[in-house]
Order: sequence, then structure tokens, then C-alpha cells
Amino acid sequence: MSEKKLNPSFVKSLFSGFILDELVFPYPLIDKEEEENLNLILDSIRKFCENYVDSAKFDREEKFPDDVINGMKELGLFGLRKRVKVGTSGNALDIKLSKSFVDFFNIKKGQEVEIEPVNKNRFEVEVL
Repeated sequence: MSEKKLNPSFVKSLFSGFILDELVFPYPLIDKEEEENLNLILDSIRKFCENYVDSAKFDREEKFPDDVINGMKELGLFGLRKRVKVGTSGNALDIKLSKSFVDFFNIKKGQEVEIEPVNKNRFEVEVL
């Protein structure tokens, strides 16, 4: 009889009254460049929230104003999505990415990517 492989779950262990701290400690360390990028992103989110987010007002009115939602979208808080136009380059189609996308994903000119169709209207790009 084959042995059943166990995949422990931190959350499940909490419900059972146990803390499996080996699943969360030590925290993974990130390199200096990644930390700087993360801090830039978090700083822009904090600044946006300080200037535009009034949680108490949103709770009272039970609504997020459209300008706040649009600002959150621009910050990428609804996912990293960007509408771009397809162009041509010789016999091929090309897609131009904004500098913010290129910088965020650390993409270099000439770098290979893998493109995989998901369905008729969607494909995924993996930076290699």
C-alpha cells in the first residue's frame, strides 16, 4: 500500500488549535532591488490613501466614489491591466508596453517571453 503524502495547511492547523510556525517562519527575504520596487509601490498607495480615501465617509455612504475607484485602478490595485494597441513591425505584430510595466517586470530589450493562448480573446505572457 502506498503512503499518503501529507501537505500541511497553516490555516487548517489554526482551526485545529495548533500553530505550525515552520510553515511561515522564517519569512522569505527579498533582494535590495525588489525591496526598493516594493517600497515605491507601497509609498504611492499610502500617498493615494492619505489624499483620497476617507474610510468613515465610504462606510456612511456605503459607496466608493468613482474617482477613488479609478485612482485605485491606475495604481494597479485591481490587477496589473493595461489597454494597449497592437502595431506592426515588418511582417509581425507588436505590442508596446508602458515604461511602468517594463520597469515593474524588469523586462529588457531582446528578452525572451513565452506566449500561451488561454482562449480566443486572452493570452498569457510569461517573462523568461
